[in-house]
Amino acid sequence: MVPLGDGRWATSDINDLYKRVINRTDRVGLLMQLKTPAVIMVNESTLLQESIDTLFANEAIPRPIINDEGKALRSISGELEQNLKGFFEKRQDYSGTAVATYTQVLDNNHCALPANMLLKLYEPAVIHNLRANGDIHTMRQGRVWIEKLIADDKTNETKIRQALEIELKEHPVVVSYNGRATALYPSIHGGDSFAVNSQVAQNLALAFNGDKVSLYAPIRKEAVEEAKSMAGRYIKAEGNQVNSMFSRLSNEGSYNIAKRAITGEGLPLSKLDQILLR
Repeated sequence: MVPLGDGRWATSDINDLYKRVINRTDRVGLLMQLKTPAVIMVNESTLLQESIDTLFANEAIPRPIINDEGKALRSISGELEQNLKGFFEKRQDYSGTAVATYTQVLDNNHCALPANMLLKLYEPAVIHNLRANGDIHTMRQGRVWIEKLIADDKTNETKIRQALEIELKEHPVVVSYNGRATALYPSIHGGDSFAVNSQVAQNLALAFNGDKVSLYAPIRKEAVEEAKSMAGRYIKAEGNQVNSMFSRLSNEGSYNIAKRAITGEGLPLSKLDQILLR
């Protein structure tokens, strides 16, 4: 039942069908107490069974219960069928696309995304953190908060940002482009694009000519752990084979060499552990 705000309530078709079952059950119970003749009891029991049938499969019976518009009321089986249809038609993950841009500020395991995109990608996790902190009480309230912030209402921005940043530390995003994929830990930046450094761009074969990458935020614990195992590794799908293209060692070494070359610190390099990123 859903409150309409003016003292009225909107009910589903199942409520109406279930009410018929309750009424028939109460009537049969009353007739049994009155020791009604068996002929009448058989008739009432038949009507009770019919009401139960309509509750579970109103659309399938020869004479279904209809509403004011002449349409059959949706029963439990009809509701489940509709819900499953909607589930399989919709995306089962939280995903999006973004135009790729270049920055040398990030390391090889990180990317930068706009705050609004991160809020949509990590919406379930952000709402979970808000509820855990006692800031909200329902998922609907959390969605309203996020939608208002995206619409530039900064009333609850601090609490939402804190809930988001908690998730970003341990929740990588899977990046896919042209058959290649990896997992990167996202951070918030003020632009409208997906930003990575040159080494990550090279590994993903990005040309920065308006290329759009696909982003996937894993939700389940198992999926998050699998994404973490992809961090620093680049996967290329060839037919039915999945091959690791670049090692984490080479990625971190290339990044650290470039970083030291820019800053001038630690040169020349004489040992392997000087190359590895700490």
